[in-house]
Amino acid sequence: MAFTQTAQLVGDTDTYMISPQIKKYALMDTGFIQQMNGSFQLLRQLETAKAFDDSFKLKVVVNADLTGFKIKVVNAKGTAVVNIFNHQNSAALTEQFGYFVDELIARDILIRK
Repeated sequence: MAFTQTAQLVGDTDTYMISPQIKKYALMDTGFIQQMNGSFQLLRQLETAKAFDDSFKLKVVVNADLTGFKIKVVNAKGTAVVNIFNHQNSAALTEQFGYFVDELIARDILIRK
């Protein structure tokens, strides 16, 4: 999956765009970890009643030059993309997802279109 300036989660009606005002320090402040290839990765647990290793996770990756990103929700092992919008626990999952995305929007990392 290539880095793009806009992306959408499977099943979501909103599209997200990388903010032109994105800053490296904002990524670090919000929990992104710089990878060996220079990109920045954020993993956030969406199922709060489960252990981190057993939970669906929001995964956001921003490329090293801060011009593109990827966003998806993955299963506990990180091997499959999950549609949280039609899941049996969609209310709780989307609420947690919304909380994390709102933080990224407030910090000028993403823009909701």
